[in-house]
Amino acid sequence: NRSAEKTAQAPEGGPKHGSVVLTSSQRGDGKTTTVCNLAAILATNYKLKVLIIDTDLRRPAVHRYMGIDRGPGFTEIVNGKADYRTIVQEPRVRDIYVIPAGSRCDNPGGMLSSLAAKELFERAKNDFDVVLFDTSPVLKTADVQAVGASTDAVVFVVKAGVTPRHMIEDAFSTLKDTTGMPDACVLTNATRMLDYYSYWTNPQYRECYYEDAAV
Repeated sequence: NRSAEKTAQAPEGGPKHGSVVLTSSQRGDGKTTTVCNLAAILATNYKLKVLIIDTDLRRPAVHRYMGIDRGPGFTEIVNGKADYRTIVQEPRVRDIYVIPAGSRCDNPGGMLSSLAAKELFERAKNDFDVVLFDTSPVLKTADVQAVGASTDAVVFVVKAGVTPRHMIEDAFSTLKDTTGMPDACVLTNATRMLDYYSYWTNPQYRECYYEDAAV
């Protein structure tokens, strides 16, 4: 989706946003697929140094999409059991660097909002052109707020014909009160785009979204 590309990439080829959170209102909307596809586009087409960090610690999926091990990863780095430099030493797949979620933890929200996590996020932003965060859905947990506080932009993923409209409204309301309204939206399952287009362009809802949060 070009709206998401523009959010993460400047016209001259340099990064516009150092870090971007991708989230959705519910599971199954195509969030992780969008993260991986966007990373591939930025790395291949724009020659940017891109890092994916899987911060969906409750149901991580980036490692499966990328065909790599779940750990060591984010939880090990934050807990001091793995070295950040070793994990990001070389790209995992097609010039894309990845920090997978790592092992399960008892308190994902607490880990994501910890000082060690914030330091990791800042270090990654300094080392890479673009850092993409795959986070839990907005309406399931407060994890996206914890991650979003340390990032530069939010991209919201909607699955046409599947994501209930009231969930989209609830998610936007939650984001508006915490991280701020999304900078861009991505519509997956685009064969159903016509029905959703009339919804997103309805004046009744338009004022709820940023004008540049195009689908």
